Amino acid sequence: MTKPAVLHVCNSRVFGGGEEHVRTILKYLKKIDMPVEAAVPQDSPLFHILEREGIVVHHLHIRHKRDFSALKRLCAIVRERNIALIHTHNRQEDLIGALASVITRTPAVTTIHDRINMDQHGQKVRSLGSAVYHFILRRFFKKLICVSHATYDDIIQYARVNPQKCVHIINGLDLDRIQSNAPAKEIRERLGIGKSTAVIGFVARIRGSSFGKKGIMHLLEAMPRIIESRDVLLITAGEDAEATEILKKKCAELGILNHVKFTGYRKDIIDIMHIFDILVCPSLFEGLPRVILETMAMGIPVVGSNVDGIPEVIQDGVSGYLVTPRSSEELALRISELLLDDSKRKQFGCKAQQTINSVYRAELSAEKTAEIYKHICNSL
Repeated sequence: MTKPAVLHVCNSRVFGGGEEHVRTILKYLKKIDMPVEAAVPQDSPLFHILEREGIVVHHLHIRHKRDFSALKRLCAIVRERNIALIHTHNRQEDLIGALASVITRTPAVTTIHDRINMDQHGQKVRSLGSAVYHFILRRFFKKLICVSHATYDDIIQYARVNPQKCVHIINGLDLDRIQSNAPAKEIRERLGIGKSTAVIGFVARIRGSSFGKKGIMHLLEAMPRIIESRDVLLITAGEDAEATEILKKKCAELGILNHVKFTGYRKDIIDIMHIFDILVCPSLFEGLPRVILETMAMGIPVVGSNVDGIPEVIQDGVSGYLVTPRSSEELALRISELLLDDSKRKQFGCKAQQTINSVYRAELSAEKTAEIYKHICNSL
């Protein structure tokens, strides 16, 4: 008889940091012989990526928070596959997953990937919907896994979840994924970048005009001062066509259009990241961005906002720089400082790589997650 599995539910139809988190945890849980399956939309990149990892994947597309057909489908998967535990990711999945947990009498766990109930300007949103969501988190989940201390504190303070239900597990990184076989010269030629041009990187999933959270406008406003110091190109990745047009207009206003290359969604993003001299993460709030972990693992320093989970991984003045959110002046100062000091940039990069290799390994997060699963299932 097949051993009961843990079912991960992820409704995203794009691939970003959250989806990479799901892929990584499933891959490494499978490596330690924890039976795992996934419920994902069939037209999602994640569906086919997980299939290639040897994970059993079921089609599940949650169209909205009152999608009762998706609820029925999820309950059927749980019963037919003898699922021992439901593990959800993100708010929409939490709502449907909680109901399926009650109907099928199957325990549920969720991962809190980001600060909860925040708008694009970094302000808390208080509404009836938020209150209902908080109740669901308190009432229907056995454990809430938080990817950073910031998300842990957030869920206790604002959702008033019992601290005994919350646990912080580091955002483990799949070090196999960040390897690049493409020479830097080839990547630069592919993107039309000169040999002496310094490269600043910005990587974030941005759709339409909903990019306030990521702070990219503050980075663009810093660029006129940065390009005074040396030949610099800012490469952005992850934006859709609508966002690109909006951002290009801003660049034109600032007179920096020739110093910014918008690359959109790239399957070769890991190759591109390897040519960054610096990564910039100017977000207004974050759980713990995977792109920071990945870039640091490559030995590249990061200039990031001093908010939430970011200072948990960047040691200011040691492995990177922390700056005040929304401050284009501080961004320009710290980025220029690193671009003009090759020795310091290399020193910061080495320290960043050491931090990731010693603390943020996927094996560690998988082992701790498996312990939670076993504890819940053994206590039933």
